[in-house]
Amino acid sequence: MITRKAILVSNPGEKGSNNYCGEVVLDMENYEQFLKSPFGGTWYDDEIIQLTRPTRSELTWTLRNAAQHDYTLIVFSGHGWYSKTHSSTILELRTKEDIDSMDLRMGCGKRTVILDCGRRRSEGITPPIEEREESPINYPPPDPTKCRRYYDEWIEKCSLGLIVTHACKAQEIAGDQRLNGGYYSYNLIRAAKEWAQYKMRSHTAAYEILSVPDLHEKTALAVEAMSDGHQVPEIEAPHCGNSFPFVVAA
Repeated sequence: MITRKAILVSNPGEKGSNNYCGEVVLDMENYEQFLKSPFGGTWYDDEIIQLTRPTRSELTWTLRNAAQHDYTLIVFSGHGWYSKTHSSTILELRTKEDIDSMDLRMGCGKRTVILDCGRRRSEGITPPIEEREESPINYPPPDPTKCRRYYDEWIEKCSLGLIVTHACKAQEIAGDQRLNGGYYSYNLIRAAKEWAQYKMRSHTAAYEILSVPDLHEKTALAVEAMSDGHQVPEIEAPHCGNSFPFVVAA
């Protein structure tokens, strides 16, 4: 049986400070809600860990323990910046405490890392965002048990490897909006839901999977359009073999 663990790490900043970002809290709520849904793979409560402004040692301990699982999904939402010295993105965990995002790759096995943070020291961009209501349910309801089973079976088919998605390029800043959260996380989850709903209305196969790279491609197009080209998401992923799932429709 496949074992999995999702680690949702966030740092909205300190309440009352100039750089406090309440949208980060919304991002984490949206990720957890989606993962627990059938479309997200029907993750169980004990498979998801929420870490809000953790210490470096707390996060490191959690990552070390997560390495025993067959598949891990790590999401970071909050403040970050790109270090030319280390050629990597530095994640700010709390005041005067950060961690190199490269540390999230260690002992990965089968792992997806989603980094929704800026990669330049700045307050962020906030151009207008189009608010969209979710479409009314007009498709057959997904089967939670089948969705979880097919999600696990797909992971089992995948080779050991690592996928890392970045909300923006190095030296860019990541936008967010008060009502919807970060541009990248908002569009990623929206694209995931829209794809799944479309597949439930039209699919004829027993199940269908949307991989992390394919979902990232849809997300990146939306983010670039939303930011007028100021935020360009990137991905690091293997070029062959099955890619890890993010959405399942069954």
